Amino acid sequence: MKTIREIVVLILLVLVNSCSPDEPTNPTDTKSNEANLLKLELEHEGITYTTAISGTSITLSNILPYGTEEVSIKIIETSDKATANKSVGDNLQVSNSPVSIEITAENGTTKKSYSVNLEVEGVPKAEILKLILKGNKTFVTGINNLNISMSEEMHYLNNFVTIEELQLSNGATANKKVGDTLHLPTKTFEIKVTASEPSISNTYALTLRRDEGLQITPNMNLEATSSYKLQISDVYYNADLITDDWPYFSFLGYGDFNNDGNTDVLQAIGKFAFYGHYPIRLFYGNGGAVNNDFCECGGSCQNNQCNGFTEVSNILPNNYEGMEHPRKILPGDYNNDGKLDAFIIAHGYDAEPFPGEAQAILINNGNGFDIKKIENTFIFGHGGSSADIDNDGDLDVFVIGGSKEDAIFLINDGNANFSVRNDLIEGFHFDWGMYTAELIDVNRDGYMDLIIGGHEYEGVVSTIYWGNSYGKYFLQKSISLPTVEGFEIITDIDAEDIDSDGDRDIILARVSSPGQYGFYERYYIQILENKGDNTFLDKSTERISDNEANNWRHWIHLQDLDNDGDIDIYYEENDGQWQGNLKWLNNGQGVFTKVN
Repeated sequence: MKTIREIVVLILLVLVNSCSPDEPTNPTDTKSNEANLLKLELEHEGITYTTAISGTSITLSNILPYGTEEVSIKIIETSDKATANKSVGDNLQVSNSPVSIEITAENGTTKKSYSVNLEVEGVPKAEILKLILKGNKTFVTGINNLNISMSEEMHYLNNFVTIEELQLSNGATANKKVGDTLHLPTKTFEIKVTASEPSISNTYALTLRRDEGLQITPNMNLEATSSYKLQISDVYYNADLITDDWPYFSFLGYGDFNNDGNTDVLQAIGKFAFYGHYPIRLFYGNGGAVNNDFCECGGSCQNNQCNGFTEVSNILPNNYEGMEHPRKILPGDYNNDGKLDAFIIAHGYDAEPFPGEAQAILINNGNGFDIKKIENTFIFGHGGSSADIDNDGDLDVFVIGGSKEDAIFLINDGNANFSVRNDLIEGFHFDWGMYTAELIDVNRDGYMDLIIGGHEYEGVVSTIYWGNSYGKYFLQKSISLPTVEGFEIITDIDAEDIDSDGDRDIILARVSSPGQYGFYERYYIQILENKGDNTFLDKSTERISDNEANNWRHWIHLQDLDNDGDIDIYYEENDGQWQGNLKWLNNGQGVFTKVN
């Protein structure tokens, strides 16, 4: 019995111990069997290389540079409580690639072996893989061997580009970087690329392409044949004496039309707000009209005994009806035959609805003129000028008639055949109110500058567009001119060096705008002094006296009236309501005194 009780006690003890909550029934069942490598980052010479883990295969995101012998572990992350046979700071030898990294789970029995492929580039490369530039827009480039070219041209006004993106072969460096600026006029730039092995390099030639337009060469003599220069005369005619009655406007052009050495006068007539056509008249001069006052009849042009000019008959074809309302005559040899022709700017009926009129050219045939109306020029032509703007050996014409649509260039083919262009000005300050223009080489750089003025009280900004090699005029290459309160209408534009300091100053003929004095009731002569950098200050108060009075006149002429070597001012009247021509003489320092 005793033996049986002992056996029972032992069985009970075993049962009690097996049911104790403090002791697990199977301790190994709670330890993780996860043996995963979650993240691996390697480092070489300060550069971090991330990796991609696929199964048990590990690859680098970037190939190691040529010559790499070892990399170090920067980051290694495993499953929770798992361990690895490699740790942060350990070096992996490239020569042992693929390198094995073994992960052991917490339970000590589960293991996983990962293979790290340490790929090293072969012979290192020194290549530009991609280059993008930024100028007035983004420019993609094409790479052909060691030559890099832009896919399209930059705008003419774009003077630089910036490197926006530069991709090189692995481990390579370059002497240019993102953000660097490449400046014109240099057009070819060297970009040297050095491989990770310094002994290997390539030098690329990047060629910038810019739209250079006509590539006009500068010509310091262009202005000599312009209408601005040819308007200067040794005598100015009293138009009142050859106009039938005062309601008519008379517009005169001067020059030697019969090649006898004497100044002749061409007259075109118009009448305000009247539908009708009027003849064009030519008066040959005999040289006897030239006098100290520069006006026919002598004195202040009030003496009516004028005999220096004789009217020529039959100067135009018999069937020519005349012009409705001409506005300005531009003398010049438009077909290069050695005879003086005349371009006539016209605007037609000078009131609502302002229908316009075709511009015309008179070709000198030796016995008069053949006249031709220019196709596609039926506009309100109010101002303009002629000059060889493209330096191709013939005279071109600019006509302006109020709106930007009526600002047209007539490009000459050398035989007085004109192509109409309205795309040669890029940008206006205002769309309407531009009535006056001249082509003058103001800054003396060999390109004809375009000066436009008009009704400033309507919003027009009088502007100098600087001529250039492209053959267009750009608002970005222009300056604005100061206005005069109460006289915000410009009727004529001239530019000469009035103070003998080596740069050209600007003289503007102004008339009163609506307001204090009334529309076209008074004149005002404005003097703009060149500061030496082709910007201008209004110096009228200091440089001219008696420069404002009632009535107005059409044209200013800057020339030496008293043969003392400086530029004087002649203000010509020719509108059929004679008030007399006016003169201001220069004291040699650019200060003007009125003498009549």
